[in-house]
Amino acid sequence: MKNWYLRIGVLLSFLLGCTMLIGPSVANTELEPQRIRFYSTSEFEKAPFPPSTESPLGTDADGIDIFSVLIHGLDDTLGVILLITMMTFLMAIPLAFLASNQRGLAHWIIQGLSYLFSSLPPILAVVLILSTPYVDSSPIRKELMILTVAIVGVGRVGYLFQQQIVQLSRKEYMHAGLILGNNPFQMYIRHYLPNLWPSFISNFFLEAGRVTLLAGQLALFFYFFKQKLVIKDVGDYEWQSADFDWLSFLASGRTEIIHAFWIPLFPALAIAILMITFQLLGEGLRLKFHSKSAKQQNRIFHHAQLFFEGMWFDHVRAPLIKLVKNPMVLSLVCLSILISNSSQPIPAFTPASGTNSWVDKERQLANVTAFAQLYGYVRFFHPSDEVEEVDWNQFALYGMEKIIGSKNEQELKENLEMVFHPVAPTLKIYQADEEYERFLPDYKKLRDPEYELVAWQYKGLNIKENLSFLPFLTEEEAQDKLFIDILNLEYKSKRVYYSFSNGKFSLRTRQLFSDFPKETDVIEEPINEELKIQLPLFLLAQQGTTTRDGENEEFIKLQNQLKRIDVFSADTMDPIVQLSNTVIVWNIVKYFYPYYDIVEVDMNQQLTDSLKELVHPANYVSHVEFKRVLEKMLRPLNDGHINVTDKQYHKGKYLPFWADVFDGEVVITAVSEDSPFKVGDVIVKRSGEPALKWINETINRGSGTLHFREHIALSWFVFDRDGRGEELFTVIRDGQQLEIKAIYHLSTSVDRFNRSSTEGFKYLGNDIYYLNFDYITEEQLEIALKELQHARGIIFDLRSYPAIDMSPLLYKLSDETYYTMPMNVPYIMYPNALPVEFDRNIGIISPKPETFKSKYVALIDGSCISSCETYAETFKGNGLATMIGGPTAGTNGAINLIKLPGNMGVWFTAMQALSVDGSQHHMVGVQPDIIVERTREGALEGRDEQLEAALEYLMEEIGSQGQVP
Repeated sequence: MKNWYLRIGVLLSFLLGCTMLIGPSVANTELEPQRIRFYSTSEFEKAPFPPSTESPLGTDADGIDIFSVLIHGLDDTLGVILLITMMTFLMAIPLAFLASNQRGLAHWIIQGLSYLFSSLPPILAVVLILSTPYVDSSPIRKELMILTVAIVGVGRVGYLFQQQIVQLSRKEYMHAGLILGNNPFQMYIRHYLPNLWPSFISNFFLEAGRVTLLAGQLALFFYFFKQKLVIKDVGDYEWQSADFDWLSFLASGRTEIIHAFWIPLFPALAIAILMITFQLLGEGLRLKFHSKSAKQQNRIFHHAQLFFEGMWFDHVRAPLIKLVKNPMVLSLVCLSILISNSSQPIPAFTPASGTNSWVDKERQLANVTAFAQLYGYVRFFHPSDEVEEVDWNQFALYGMEKIIGSKNEQELKENLEMVFHPVAPTLKIYQADEEYERFLPDYKKLRDPEYELVAWQYKGLNIKENLSFLPFLTEEEAQDKLFIDILNLEYKSKRVYYSFSNGKFSLRTRQLFSDFPKETDVIEEPINEELKIQLPLFLLAQQGTTTRDGENEEFIKLQNQLKRIDVFSADTMDPIVQLSNTVIVWNIVKYFYPYYDIVEVDMNQQLTDSLKELVHPANYVSHVEFKRVLEKMLRPLNDGHINVTDKQYHKGKYLPFWADVFDGEVVITAVSEDSPFKVGDVIVKRSGEPALKWINETINRGSGTLHFREHIALSWFVFDRDGRGEELFTVIRDGQQLEIKAIYHLSTSVDRFNRSSTEGFKYLGNDIYYLNFDYITEEQLEIALKELQHARGIIFDLRSYPAIDMSPLLYKLSDETYYTMPMNVPYIMYPNALPVEFDRNIGIISPKPETFKSKYVALIDGSCISSCETYAETFKGNGLATMIGGPTAGTNGAINLIKLPGNMGVWFTAMQALSVDGSQHHMVGVQPDIIVERTREGALEGRDEQLEAALEYLMEEIGSQGQVP
C-alpha cells in the first residue's frame, strides 16, 4: 500500500524548503508600511489594500505586503516551532527513561504534567502563566514563553515514551540482554534506542504540529514570542508583535476580519499548511516505520549503535575506570546505590496509564473484547480455589494492562493464557477456525469417592471486592458503607461440592439450590472474532481443594503483583482504569441483572459501543465523560436504579430552586428563602447551554420509564453531580433577560410542591389526616398510629422516597390478611442463560388489633421508586387505597452495588419485583386510578393539584368538608 501521508508530507516539505531558499528573491525585501497609495488619477486609497497584482495576498492595516511577510517570516516561524519541539523532546526523553520503573520523581513529574495539561486546555495554561507580571514584564520574556510552551508538551511526550519503554522492558529479548551482562547504558544503546528511534522521529513531527496549533492560538490572544508595547492614546496601549511573522498577522486580523478578510485568512492558511505538513510527515513516518520488520529497523540504526558504542569504549569507559578507582569516588557511588535501591532494570508493575499507541484502534478493540468476555467466564463460572481468592478489581487492572498492547491474535492468545492460567489452569484458548477435541471428564476420578465436583452457585451476587473499600470510605460516603454491609448479607456466592459417585451434594458446604452442572457441561464460546475458549463449569476437588500438586506457584507470583495495585486510589482518567471498570460493570450486569426475560438488549453490542468511545480516543476521556459512557452502556436495561456514583455524588449540593417544564419552557415553580430566583422565572440557558436541551438530553441518557426519567432529569438539573460548584443561568423575568449566578449550597432539593419538611404528619380537618412518607419521622409515625384510630380519611403522600420504615403502618390498614410485592432473588449457575429459578419472597401482612376504619388515598408519580413502590403496590394490589396522580417509576427490587477502582460505584437492580398478583411490575409501575397532572397555572400559584384532588375525592366519599393545607 502506497504511503500517501509520507509522499504528500515530503512534497509539502520540499515546497516549504524551496520557499525559504527562493522566496526572498521574489518577495519584497523591504517590509515598510505604506498606509496610503496615490494613483495617477489624483485619487488615493488607505490601507488595508485587497489582493491585487501589486500585492497578490493583499496588505495589512499598515499597508505591509502579506505575501512578503509570509515569505520572510517562514524561517523565523519554523525556527521557533522546531526549537520548542526540540526542547520538549530534550526534556521528555530523559524523564521517560528515568521514569521507566514507574516510580520516583521523574515518574511523578510526567504524571503530574500529563494529568494537568490533559484536564486543563494547554492554551489556557500557557495564557495563565504568561499573564503573570513577572513573565509579562521580564527582559527574557521570549525565552520564558518558549520554555513554557515546551513544558506543556513534556507530560504528553514523556508519558508516551515512558509507556513504550515499559512495554519494551517486558520483551523476552530485553531479559536476554540483561542475562548476557549488558549494563544499563549498553541496554539503552543496543536495545532501547534502535526500537525507539522510529517513534522519536515520527512523534517529533506530530508534536511540531501541535506546537504550531498552540502558537496560532496564542497569537489570537495577542501573545507573541517577541512583542512591543505600543501607546495608542493617553491611558490606552496594547502589546503588538515586534517581528514580521505569520502569527502577528493572524492576531491583527481579529479586528479586521469583517472589513479585510484576507489579513487573517492567508496567515491562517499558511499556519494550517505548516501544521498539516508536520502531521502528514509524522503519520507517514509512523506508517513507514511500522511497515518494516524489527530486523530492518535495527539495520537502519546499526551504524548509530556502532558509533555510540565506539564513543563509549574509546572516550568514556577508560576515564571512568580511572575515576572509580579513586576510593572517595567509589564510596560515594556505593552510597548512591544504597539510597536508590528501588531502581531496577525491569520496571515493577503498576497499572500503566494510557493505551499502547503502537496498536491501532481495531486491534485494541479486539483485545479488550476478548479480555472482557474471558474475564466474566472465569470470574463467575470457573470454580478454582484461585478464582475465589483473587481480588477481581485488581485482576482487571492487571490483565487489561497486559493484553491491550497485543499486536495480533497469536500474541493476544499468548497474553490471555499468561494472565488467566494462574487462576484457571484448565482453560483452553483456540483460534476461531481451529479444531479441538470434545471435552471429556476424567470418569475414573469422578467415580472415586475421594474426589468431588465443585461448581459455582449464586443467589444474586455477593461482591467480596466491595469489602476492601470499607476502611477508606468517609462519613460522606456512609450510604455506600451501609449498602456494602447489607448487601454482603443479602446475596450469596458459593462454591458447592457434589459427589458424582453418591449422586448428592457434599456435606462440606450447603448448596443454595438443587441444580448442579452435568459432568459434560463446559463453556465453549467465542470471545472475539478471532478466538474461542473451552472452560469446564466444574472442577474435581480432593479434600476440598482444586489445586493440584500442592501450591500453585504461578498464582503466588500473580498475587504478589496484584497486591501492588492500589484499587481505591486508581485514576479514573487513566484509560486502563476506564476500560477495566467498563469490563467489570458489563460482566456483573450481564450475568446478574434479573430482567432479561423482559428487556430486549444486546449486551455484547453495548460493550462494543462503549469500548469504541474509550479505546484510542482523540483526547483523554474525562472522569465526567467516562461516567456518561457507563450510563449510556446501561441505559437499555430500563432500570431506574442505574446510578454511576463517585465521591462528588455523595457530597453534592442543590441549587435554591425547583423547575418544571411547561409548554416547552423551563419554569421555576419553587424557590428557597435565600434564592435569587423567583417563581415564574423562565430559564433559557444553564451555563451557556439551552436549558430545555439540557433536560431533554438528560432524559434521553437516563434509564427507566419515561415518567421516571423526566423526574430524575429535573432533579439532576438542580444537583451538583459533577462538582461544578455553581451555574450561570439566563432567565426571562417580566419580559427582561437576566444573568443569575447560582451556587450549589442546599443539602436537599427545594420541595417541588412547597411541602414543609417538618410536617410529615398533620391534621387537615374534618377527620382527614395527611402522611408524607418523605418527611415523616419515627416520632411522628408513633403519634400517627395512635391518632389515626379516629380518622375517616387518610392521604398517604408517596411522591418521593420513604424517609423511614413505614411497615408498622401496614398492619393497621385492614382487618384481613394481605400481601406485599414478591421480591425474588435469581439463582444463577450458567452463563448466557436466564436464571435457573428464583428464591421467591413475599411479605404477609396479618392484621393487628385496632386497625384503622378509614378511606385511604395515595398520591403517586414518577418520583416514587423502589421501596416507595413497595408501599404503593401494596395499597393498589390489595385494593386498600385509591391511587391519585401519575404512574410510578416501574423500578423495584433491592439493588446491588459495584465498587470500582478509583472509588466509583454503580447501582443496578438485582432482584425481580412483581406486582401483588404476580404480573409484571418492571417498566410498568403502579398505575393511578385517577390521573391528575400538574398545570403551569397551578404550579405558579403554589398549589398542589394532586393533593387537592385527593381531598376532593375524600370529601365526596365521607361526605364532609376538609381544608387544603
